[in-house]
Amino acid sequence: MHMLHEPMTKVTDQRLSSGKVVALTKNRAGATRLVRFLPDGTLDTTFGRHGVVAIPVKPVGLAVQADDKILVLGDALLRFTPAGRPDLSFGTDGLLTWPELVARFITGDTRTAPRALPACITPC
Repeated sequence: MHMLHEPMTKVTDQRLSSGKVVALTKNRAGATRLVRFLPDGTLDTTFGRHGVVAIPVKPVGLAVQADDKILVLGDALLRFTPAGRPDLSFGTDGLLTWPELVARFITGDTRTAPRALPACITPC
């Protein structure tokens, strides 16, 4: 069962190359989730867990990279695969904390720090 049985408010969204839409949503209690919809507006249950991914940080922005990987910017930077799973090739289990992110830019280690970050984040 997906977690959209409760009222959710869209915070921001981005369109994927497939025409699907990923949206950051929050419920009345403030819990944030990433949700993906098919082009016809129905929930895409192949994404994450039944169409929904819990976000463990308070988000301030959302971006979709050219390869449809999803970035969520907040207290940390999270990256998800197009299937809605943490991208294990990014940071630690798909998450970079701010000190890690800053250190990677300072040392020039941009292999795991997204080069297009400032230009591609849609504010919440």
